[in-house]
Amino acid sequence: MIQAEVARLMKAARNGRLKPYLELKHIRRNRMIYELRLSFGGDLGTPPQLWRLYFGWHRDRGPLRLALKFGSKPTDSSGRAVQNTHIDEAGDRYRSWLARQ
Repeated sequence: MIQAEVARLMKAARNGRLKPYLELKHIRRNRMIYELRLSFGGDLGTPPQLWRLYFGWHRDRGPLRLALKFGSKPTDSSGRAVQNTHIDEAGDRYRSWLARQ
């Protein structure tokens, strides 16, 4: 099931058909970074899992999407701090990549 959902999201991303704010979000903390949202579980006794793929998209360089960080976001109160660390790491990687171009 998880593989099927990831495959569906990747196909939608390739075709430009992700649902804004449900599956795809521009990050307010770092305007250069986008977030692909993956949520699993939360039913039938399975704990919810929140996964995020942070990527950069440089429109001037064509359709390139640069994956920067893939990580799990805790569902408890520590989730925001962990997520912010992931976003900051993705931003650092993207700035480093841009500097080498």
